[in-house]
Amino acid sequence: MEFLKVKEYILLKAAKAGDLAKVEQLTKNGADLDCTDSEGRTPFINAIIEDNILIAERLLELGADPEIIDKKGKTAFSYIEEKPKCDPYLRVNYSMTRASATRASANLS
Repeated sequence: MEFLKVKEYILLKAAKAGDLAKVEQLTKNGADLDCTDSEGRTPFINAIIEDNILIAERLLELGADPEIIDKKGKTAFSYIEEKPKCDPYLRVNYSMTRASATRASANLS
């Protein structure tokens, strides 16, 4: 198991706890947005699971990769789909980010 740096460990916890100020501070100081915990979950996935939608939206805006697959074989969108009350803005923002990444990837080929 890879050991997390202190910033990434705190970022994972802050995203899960809904601490937007701490998430902002850590990302400004270079914490890896796509770090993973022992279950393969990113801060973005943790925010979704805990219904911390503002955190999830901000992480997505900062460039978090929504396509990372955790150890259960799920992406962030898998968790979003499991939450029928999930903010529609997050669903749209996620879809737009996904479409943009797909176009960028196609342009590189």
